[in-house]
Amino acid sequence: MRGIRGMSPSLDALIESLPLSQLRAVLQLAFSVMAGEFAGDANIGSAIHRFTEGTQIPDQGQSRELAQRSQEADDLYCRLEEEGAAKAVYSLEFRRARVLYALSLVFAARETTLPLVDDVIYELGHGSVDFAAFTRTLEQRIRAEIAQLS
Repeated sequence: MRGIRGMSPSLDALIESLPLSQLRAVLQLAFSVMAGEFAGDANIGSAIHRFTEGTQIPDQGQSRELAQRSQEADDLYCRLEEEGAAKAVYSLEFRRARVLYALSLVFAARETTLPLVDDVIYELGHGSVDFAAFTRTLEQRIRAEIAQLS
């Protein structure tokens, strides 16, 4: 998969080796890893909770709302960066935009496919404070889940 391969070839190989029936669980793990980074953001937290609980998916209305919030966060990120705000301030909006966009993708999807997983994990990686730590933690969590199933 193009996005994950560039982030973590081992995570990419692991996900591609899984049966399609386990891809939704991979996304649930990815969002659970990300949830801690946005614990104080009610919009992100409630959408992550709703996705991981599996209620009313797909939801096109929720997807559009999340995509709009993502665009607003991206616009704010650009404005703050142009105005010379501190990097910590504008990078938070960039990260929020990535996570909101990833959420909009899962709420729009009728099925969980490898391209969807690739896009979502790519966005979440860019939404993380530490890109490498995110992919490493996700890979560890997936391997732990596989080990429990064995």
